[in-house]
Amino acid sequence: MKQVLLRAVQVLALALPALAAAATGGDDRAARAAFRAAWQRVAQGLADHPDPPLLRRYVIYPYLRAARLQRDLTAGDDIDARVEAFLAAHDGQPVSLQLRRAWLLELARREDWPRFVSDYRADEADAQLQCDELVARLVLAPDAGLTERIQRRFVAAAHSPQACEPAFDWLRQQHAMTADMLLARSRLALDAGDAGLALRLADALPAAAAASIREHAALVAQPQRALQRFIDQPRSAVDDAALIDGFMRLARRDPRSAERLYPQLVAARVQDAALRDSLLRALALGEAWSRLPQAVAHFAAFEPKADDDSALGWRVRAALWNGDWRLARRWLAALPQTLADRPAWTYWRGRAAGHFGDAAAARALYRRVAGADGYYALLAADRIGRPYRPQPQPLADRPALRARLLGLAGVIRARELFAVALEPQASVEWRRALAHAGADARLQAIRLARRWGWYQQAIATAAQQGVFDAYALLYPCPYADAVAAAARAAGLPRQWLYAVLRQESLYDVRAVSAAGAYGLLQLQLPTARAVAHRHHLPPPDDAEALFDPRRNLLLGALRLRELLDHDQDRLVVALAAYNAGRSAVVRWLPAQPMDADIWIENIPYNETRGYLQRMLWHLAIFGWRSSGKPQDLAALLTPVAAH
Repeated sequence: MKQVLLRAVQVLALALPALAAAATGGDDRAARAAFRAAWQRVAQGLADHPDPPLLRRYVIYPYLRAARLQRDLTAGDDIDARVEAFLAAHDGQPVSLQLRRAWLLELARREDWPRFVSDYRADEADAQLQCDELVARLVLAPDAGLTERIQRRFVAAAHSPQACEPAFDWLRQQHAMTADMLLARSRLALDAGDAGLALRLADALPAAAAASIREHAALVAQPQRALQRFIDQPRSAVDDAALIDGFMRLARRDPRSAERLYPQLVAARVQDAALRDSLLRALALGEAWSRLPQAVAHFAAFEPKADDDSALGWRVRAALWNGDWRLARRWLAALPQTLADRPAWTYWRGRAAGHFGDAAAARALYRRVAGADGYYALLAADRIGRPYRPQPQPLADRPALRARLLGLAGVIRARELFAVALEPQASVEWRRALAHAGADARLQAIRLARRWGWYQQAIATAAQQGVFDAYALLYPCPYADAVAAAARAAGLPRQWLYAVLRQESLYDVRAVSAAGAYGLLQLQLPTARAVAHRHHLPPPDDAEALFDPRRNLLLGALRLRELLDHDQDRLVVALAAYNAGRSAVVRWLPAQPMDADIWIENIPYNETRGYLQRMLWHLAIFGWRSSGKPQDLAALLTPVAAH
C-alpha cells in the first residue's frame, strides 16, 4: 500500500495541464490542495493532521479515510471496528473496493475466517480472494457444494494463486481429485507452455494418461528432440494433437529445422490427410512468419479450412512477399466473403487486379476502401491518386444532457479523483456512473471527459460507444509547449510526436506498460538514460522522472530521431523499431527493395503490424487537423530494404 501511495504522491507533484483544466473554482482548488497534502502524509506514514472542514466536506474525502484505514490495518486494537464500520457505510460503492480487498487479505493472513466470510463479496473478489474464501469455508464448515466449487477452481486455469493449495490438498485428502481433473489441468499447463507443471500433475495420473502427458510435455519443452525421437521410434504412442502442437512450436522457433523434419515425420507417423495437412499448415505458417520463400509452396500443398483466418491470410501475405501475384490473386479470390470484404483484403484484391492490368476492377475496389477510415483507406486513396481527406462526424453538443451528467454523484467523484491524479479510482467511478446512463448521455460523457483533459477516458468512452470519427474530440493536441520544444530539438514534425504520443500512452502522462515503459512516449529507463547520455543531457534518476511530460517528450523525440537517422529517414522502419526494437526489425528487412505496404503486411508480430498501421492513420489525422488539407502519405511509404 505504501508504495502505491508514494507513487501517487509523486505524480501529484507534476504540473499537469489536465489537472489545471479540471479546476473550477477557489473552493475546489483549496479542497484538492488539502486532499493532496493529507494523501502525501498517508503515503509517507506520517501522523495525520486534523482535517479542516473544507476537506471533510470534500466529495472524495471517503477515499482519504479509506487510504488511512488501509495504512493502519495492522496497527491499533480498534482497527477492525473502524474498517467494518466504513465498509458497512460504503458497501457496494467504488470507494470500498480497494480497502475491502486489503482488509480481506489481512483477515486471511490472520486466519480470522468468520470475519472474512462476513465481509467477503463474491462479485468483487479476484482469484486470490476466491481461493481464500474456499479455505475459509473449509475451516468453518464444508457445505454440500464446496467440493464441486474447489474442483471448478482447480480446472479454471493452468496456474492458481498459492492461496488455493490448502483447498486443493483437501480435495486430495477427500479422494475428490479425479483423473479427469488432473488431465484437464495438465492440458491447460501444456497450452500455457508450462511443461514442468504438466509433468508434476502427471505423477498422480493413471499410467496411460500420465504417459500421454509426458510425451506432450517433451514436445513442449524440447520439440526438435522429441520429434526426432518419434521419427526414430515410429511405433511409440503419441496423440496427434500433441504431435501437431510440438511441430508448431518448432516451426515458430526454427522453421528450417521443421522443414527438414517434416518429410521424415510424415513418412514415419502420418497415415491420414488431416494430420498431414495440420503439420503442413504449422510448417507453412512458421515459414511465412520468418518470410521464407518455401512458405508459398507449402501453403499451395493443402487447402486451409474456411474458418482458418490465420492460414488464409498468411498464405496471401507469403505470396505477396515472394512476388507471386498469380497465387496471391487466386488465394484472395478464394477467401470466404466475410473475410474478403474486410478493408485489408479488399485493398489487396485491388492491388492484385492492378498488377494484372485490370485497372477498372482495381479502381472500383480501391474506391470501396477509400470511402472508409483507417490505414487501408489511406493506401487505397493513394492508389487512385486522391490525397486522403478524413470524413469527420461531429458529435452532437447537448449541454443540458451534459449538465445532468455533471449532477451524478459518480461523475462528480470521478472528476475530482482525476483532478488529484487518482485515475484508476476515477475510472471505476466513471464506469459505474455511465453504466446506468442512457446512450445519449454516454455520448455526451465523451465531451465531458475531453473538456476536463481526461483524454484517455474520452477516447475509451468513445470506443465503447462506437464513435471513432469525431476527430476534434478524439485527436487533441495537449502539452503543446513541451511537444513543440521536443519536436524542434529532434528536428521532427509536431504531428509525428502527437501520433506516437496518442498511440503509445493515449495522452496519459502516468502510463506504465507491462514491459516497464513509462510516460507519454513509453520509454524504458535504460533506453531513456542511454539517449540522455548520447545527447549530453542529465539522465533520469529513476522511472518516476519519466512521468515529467517535458523530459519524456524530449527523450522520446530524440530516440525517434536516432532511429530515423539509423534507418535512412524511413519512417515506417523507424516506427516499427520504436515499437519492437531494432534487432527484431533488422530480421524483418528484405534483401531487395520491397513496396512498403507489402513489407508492413508481412510483419510477423501482430502487435507491431497493427501499431504501424494505426500510426500511419494517426499521422494522417493529425496532419489533416493541423493543415486542413487532404493527406498524401506516399512520401512516407517509400520502398523498404536492408541497408
